[in-house]
Amino acid sequence: MSRAVYQVAPWARLVLTQARLKQMTKAVTDYALNAVAGAAKGQVLTIPVGSAVIAKAVQRAVDAAPKAVVAAAGGPNGVAELVFRTLKLEDGANAGNTLAPAQAAFAK
Repeated sequence: MSRAVYQVAPWARLVLTQARLKQMTKAVTDYALNAVAGAAKGQVLTIPVGSAVIAKAVQRAVDAAPKAVVAAAGGPNGVAELVFRTLKLEDGANAGNTLAPAQAAFAK
């Protein structure tokens, strides 16, 4: 019995961690969409607004989420990448023109 628990435990931990990351990403993204002028949930965001939403979401994660969850995401840069992937962005938005400026904003 205990051997089975030890064999399943890493997989269970992985599933729980992924669920917590998804939950945190949704929460901080929703917060940022409400906090940044010109952004709204379900709306296609311009590149500058998308960068501002990412930066605000990362700041919220760092301020409010458990440190272990932020660390599991890969730190602030990892959180930024998770948020970037969830946003609806205008055509032409990419990691270089939307994600990188947001990462530069919170790296200061």
